Amino acid sequence: MGLTNNKWQDGFPETERYKIVKAAKITLSKPEGKIALDYLINERKFSEEVIDRFDMGYCPSDVNHEVRGRIVTPIYSTYGELVALSTRHLDKDLYQRFL
Repeated sequence: MGLTNNKWQDGFPETERYKIVKAAKITLSKPEGKIALDYLINERKFSEEVIDRFDMGYCPSDVNHEVRGRIVTPIYSTYGELVALSTRHLDKDLYQRFL
């Protein structure tokens, strides 16, 4: 489940959304993102090409936002606008794994 309502878009400007996606993509290739990359490749069976094509990433834990520490998959409109972020926490015991 993603955050997809206009209230979210209004409270989280498009430039900030793109910053989160960019940081998440960069983090996925760093030591902090290794566990997330391993999960995407080994458990979810995504290829690196698919991960890159869909801009999947791992939001760094030092980001001051509710998606920190989560796998991030951006959702774009048909016009290319970033309209939502689908996220997943890697902790299976966490009550709210998806945002």
